[in-house]
Amino acid sequence: MASRNEFLTDMCYALVATNITFNKLQSTPFKNFLQKYVNQNIPDESTLRKNYLKICFESTLTKIREKLTNNFIYIMVDETTDSRGLYICSLIVGILHPEIMPTSFLISCKELKKTNYETVSRFVNDSLMEFFGDTLFQDKILLFISDAAPYMIKTGGALKIFYSNMIHITCVAHGLNRVAEKVRDIFPGVNKLVNNGKKMFLKAPHRITAYKNCMDCRLPPEPVITRWGTWLEAALFYSENFSKFNELVSNIEDYIR
Repeated sequence: MASRNEFLTDMCYALVATNITFNKLQSTPFKNFLQKYVNQNIPDESTLRKNYLKICFESTLTKIREKLTNNFIYIMVDETTDSRGLYICSLIVGILHPEIMPTSFLISCKELKKTNYETVSRFVNDSLMEFFGDTLFQDKILLFISDAAPYMIKTGGALKIFYSNMIHITCVAHGLNRVAEKVRDIFPGVNKLVNNGKKMFLKAPHRITAYKNCMDCRLPPEPVITRWGTWLEAALFYSENFSKFNELVSNIEDYIR
């Protein structure tokens, strides 16, 4: 029984670590392959989920705590919105050491009813207290990394009450994002060209065919507002191909015929 339990625990961990869903165990070819070569009874997916997933979860948290013990720590917090429109906040911790390769661990991911400095501060503090338990860790947290949103700035000030050695810095990438947004604001004409170029070929197979016949290059880039580099790439594309693109747009009906 002990050997079988160890096998199922290791199987559960392997499936989770390699991002293989438990329902793959219901596949007859896969189950037959495992039974033939490992000489073990393969359980139903519900068995792993109910009896072994929590064991693997707690074991992983224990290993992370052991790696963080006796080291200085940095924390990173970010908030996003999922496909349902819910606010999801994530907390990452890592080791601050000049001789240790930087490694980050996601220790908490929770839904927040709303996002402000109070809810984020409470989320961070509660998650750290739950993760470290009775271990004295407050003085070991030296760095807090977040974006530059006003409520995150206020969160950093609130957390310093509990973590006096902590320094709050904002992500450099978000600074670059603000620069890119400013560039877009300064050139509204270019922004209009980029937006219309994106719309012109959206779900328009005849226009795409005309584009490929006229232009000796790939389709115009489709910038994503949350990825600051994509808008700059699109602007550079139109700068390099403006003459041909202008000719195509001016005579699009002729090219479609």
